[in-house]
Amino acid sequence: RYVRVVASLSSSSIPSALLSDADGACPCAARMRDGKAAFASLKISHPGAGFVLSFASEDVSFSANPAVSAAFNVAGPAVYATIDGLPASVPYLTPFSAAVSVRDANRLLVASPRV
Repeated sequence: RYVRVVASLSSSSIPSALLSDADGACPCAARMRDGKAAFASLKISHPGAGFVLSFASEDVSFSANPAVSAAFNVAGPAVYATIDGLPASVPYLTPFSAAVSVRDANRLLVASPRV
């Protein structure tokens, strides 16, 4: 016997965003084994901020409150980069560092390595 757990998108800053898996649109289900349910291919259709996922059991004999994720952001494809910390001038062969921020169209951070 197993417990079926369903994942759904419970909050989003993008009204048209959808949660899906390899089988299509959610709510998406997984079997809970040893207290864990693994969702291998969940995807959110649009980048945005403040996404919240909820996980609940559909089994009435298994009473537990839904688990809710902390809010998180989903970054889209990189659109532009900014470089911060460049000195006004650098003597020849002198190392220096700068911060590169790569952001998507929603101004969400995609990557920020130090170079």
